Amino acid sequence: MMRSAEELLRRRLSGILPEIDIAGNRFEVDWPGRKLIQCTDRRVEIRLDTLLLTRDAKHYQCCFDLVNKKVVRLSENITRLPENIVRLLIPYELTLDPVAVAREMNQPVAELLKVFPIREGLKAEVIPLEQTEWAQKVRANREKKQTGRWFKSWRGNKKGL
Repeated sequence: MMRSAEELLRRRLSGILPEIDIAGNRFEVDWPGRKLIQCTDRRVEIRLDTLLLTRDAKHYQCCFDLVNKKVVRLSENITRLPENIVRLLIPYELTLDPVAVAREMNQPVAELLKVFPIREGLKAEVIPLEQTEWAQKVRANREKKQTGRWFKSWRGNKKGL
């Protein structure tokens, strides 16, 4: 059941934080703290201020370990795609919590909500690494590794000529 805009605003103004689904896990949005906090285990957090924005600046992006429920950094020298790691696209703050953003910017909440209404059912996009540029990096790094081995082998055979 979807709530009305008035009900969503009433709930938010009463202190109920928005929630977002991240890979099947509910997280509370704490925009002033720049983090998402898992509802079932409050020790699990995603720090938004450590994530990169997409080119259009409308999503935060990161690699996320589905098993350990944490943001991970992958090496540029990666030669295989790790299991249980996906890319997350998390909506930016004006989608996550427009009320908190309006307050932070000292703007009238009602005015900002005309452009960025409170949304229910927020969900991060989960993208398998195979569908990202990481798959290309793995291929390129494997080729580089193979070429390096071949070249070393070839140079070794040329000694003494």
